[in-house]
Amino acid sequence: MHSSRKFLGILLVAPLVIVTTLLWLLTQGLHSYPLAVSNEDAGFNLPGSGLVNVPETLVKTLDANVFRVTTVKTAAEAQALLANGTVKALLTFPKELTEDMFIKQDDPTYVLPAKIQIQVVGDNPLAKLEVIAALAKGFIPAIQENGGLSADSIPIPIDLGALADGFGSALPYLVATLLGLLTSVLTGIFSMLATRQRLADKAFAPKKAPLQALGHISSFALMGTVLYVGLVSVTWGFLSLSFTAELFWAAGLVFVLHWAVAGLGLAAGTNAGERAFAVVPFLILPLFFGGFLFPAELMPTWLQWLEFVFPAHYGLAAASAVQLGHYPSYFWLDITILSVFALAFTGGSVHGITQFKETTE
Repeated sequence: MHSSRKFLGILLVAPLVIVTTLLWLLTQGLHSYPLAVSNEDAGFNLPGSGLVNVPETLVKTLDANVFRVTTVKTAAEAQALLANGTVKALLTFPKELTEDMFIKQDDPTYVLPAKIQIQVVGDNPLAKLEVIAALAKGFIPAIQENGGLSADSIPIPIDLGALADGFGSALPYLVATLLGLLTSVLTGIFSMLATRQRLADKAFAPKKAPLQALGHISSFALMGTVLYVGLVSVTWGFLSLSFTAELFWAAGLVFVLHWAVAGLGLAAGTNAGERAFAVVPFLILPLFFGGFLFPAELMPTWLQWLEFVFPAHYGLAAASAVQLGHYPSYFWLDITILSVFALAFTGGSVHGITQFKETTE
């Protein structure tokens, strides 16, 4: 009884600790965010001031604590870094940008032929907003320092249309992620509670451990996935979002995630006794530290690894990639790691049932 109260107390205090931590992290901003810069602008010889290069000034204003900048010579090199995951954002400055900006100052009707391109990987809208805000913080004063250019008279020449396209998937992303996290948490918790009830009923037989484990896990994984598909379908209809075949392919990956958390619940319930309740925070924490709703980029560098601990990180990242049609280079790696989690927790479940003794707690 004493241990049950202790774990109940932990579960009650944990949300307060998590919220306090998140509020602190929100005040810290980005940390060493990997950014590639492609600057092909040769600059402009301004009479009396010499050579002026707006992109170089802009890059110098970026906070070194916020961005870890890699400068490359061509846009192709920068795109390669973005594709292989070396950097998470890309700034591309077009040729003759500085000259065009001074022409624009003298002739407001002049249409800039090319603008600064900003690309941010991933579909997390919060992460994108943080990156853009951090860039704008340095850009505005830098524009004012270049040969009398005024931020009031000349808007910063960023391709806002292309940038806005990156937020088109924000609503589907948030809906799918929230529902995936919700159903995975419920699946893991109910799997653990059902395991403890079966322990109390002495319903486990060590000789039938593999079959009992597979039956328990598969049933909970299936129920969780059906719940996920049902909630997504209702929400999609309510929000007038388009149904696609990708939604059902994503559900297959969500099933693997639910298999993993159902196995975790069974393994914890059979191996940990009263400590099985400790699995609940582990299931809930991905909501905050899984890199979905709360960008990992906002965490201190030493804490950003935390998202890789949770099966939900890999399952929902892969499911979102399928559903949204955005396939990062590490897509198959996510699926592989998720499968390893599922197999490991299944093995732990079989071990727990095998070691089960028909004794009361």
